[in-house]
Amino acid sequence: MNCALKLISKSMQINLSFIEKDLHAVGISQSMNGIENHLTKWVQAFAAYVEAEDTHIRLLIDGSLVLDSEIQVLPDILFFLTQIQENVMDKVSETMNVIYEEVEGGILIPRVRNHIIKELISLSVTFSDYSDLVEVLTICHDETKCNEKFIENTSDESVWLKTWIMENSVT
Repeated sequence: MNCALKLISKSMQINLSFIEKDLHAVGISQSMNGIENHLTKWVQAFAAYVEAEDTHIRLLIDGSLVLDSEIQVLPDILFFLTQIQENVMDKVSETMNVIYEEVEGGILIPRVRNHIIKELISLSVTFSDYSDLVEVLTICHDETKCNEKFIENTSDESVWLKTWIMENSVT
């Protein structure tokens, strides 16, 4: 079993490849509205990921697993993570801007599709780098408890997230 942080991260990375695949089906079995919807859901999953990351890092700090010498470095690390989070969201905005500015009437020409794919790849690389860094910086002490908190409880958000993770996983 993986903790919620890893499950969300893997699903987010897989989802970006699904979005790219769906871009090739626009005009056949997919619409641009569907692509926008996928990106909106990805942003919602990113918010859940950031919340899970924050919980893991706070557990690391509050659980006194941080050495005294590392406490001085911690604000810099937290600031750096925040900067990368903003960079990820900038990549999403850039992708959405291409869609809003270059797609006319829902018609996707190859040049624009390639431009959107380029933006999705940039987003994927940025998020992958970020999630790899988060994985190195965080420790999950109890994966069962972590999953219960983020994806196994009965709140609407958790039910949605669990369903989204299942839809965006490779078995």
